[in-house]
Amino acid sequence: MDRAFLFSIVVQFILISMLLFIYVSYSQISKTQVPITVTINSNQTDLIKSLETSGVRVLVVNTTDGAPPPVPSTFSPNSAAAAIDTEAKTVKTDPSNIMSGFAIAKIKSVSEKVSFDEALAAHNFDFQVERNFDGTAEFVQMGYGMLIPICIILPAVVAMSISTQSIFTERKRNTIELLLVSPISNSSIAFYKTVPLVLVSVICSAAWLLLVSWQIPTSNIPLLLLVSFAISLLLVALSVVISCKSKTVREANAFSSVVGMLVMVSMVLPYNPLTVYTPISVMARAASNALDFEMLAGTGVILLAALLSYLWAMRAVGELRRSYT
Repeated sequence: MDRAFLFSIVVQFILISMLLFIYVSYSQISKTQVPITVTINSNQTDLIKSLETSGVRVLVVNTTDGAPPPVPSTFSPNSAAAAIDTEAKTVKTDPSNIMSGFAIAKIKSVSEKVSFDEALAAHNFDFQVERNFDGTAEFVQMGYGMLIPICIILPAVVAMSISTQSIFTERKRNTIELLLVSPISNSSIAFYKTVPLVLVSVICSAAWLLLVSWQIPTSNIPLLLLVSFAISLLLVALSVVISCKSKTVREANAFSSVVGMLVMVSMVLPYNPLTVYTPISVMARAASNALDFEMLAGTGVILLAALLSYLWAMRAVGELRRSYT
């Protein structure tokens, strides 16, 4: 058990470190200068200035004859990753150019910013930016939608797997029989089979969140740890239920795998009115926004599900005890 824990922690550290490295690497690439050919006319100076400010090298071509800019070719030091025809209002790229994707991301981001700034100026809004992400805003979805949830879900899934193997091993060796025929209550057995693993899972999540927050500004860490506790309790309690009700190790592993797959599928569910209350949404929004009612409500839903799962685990222990007596 101890070696399994240590091995899982090392694997989690390596995996999260690799994902964080990829995040930081792509964030740095997004800041590099991307050569973009742009046609110029009297009303496009703001766009060109914004592109240059964002780190893009703008190459202005002569359009006195009305000809569009040249279509970009395969990447080379002197080629363009994208060509913007401001008169025809089109953007052309060459998919074989390795920088074309970053060029499109820059053009889209800057164009939206220019339009937004024009709207602010036209309507005289008092707009203030409360937070910056040190140039990594284009990868906010990757950071908050994937890395933060992984820091919380991965330790919980590992704890669930270890719990399943531990209980079923005790059943196979008949060592759990001594525990079931003792005067210890069902609630106490369920407690000692879940809480230690849950606490270790939360400690791991806290360590991974601190590691990730070194590069990704993370808000509401106490709330995220509460969510970590709820998800860990939910999965570990379910593992107790599965271990008590399964007849073979293979059956227990199959049911545990199904639960794990359902957790991973929840990360890619399409948007619907209830999405804001799903664990993934709660974690992503809590890590990147100020605390609000929907976050608290979503956390409450997860805690309720964890409590019901824990009560089910107590009942499953009781049923297993009756089968031995």
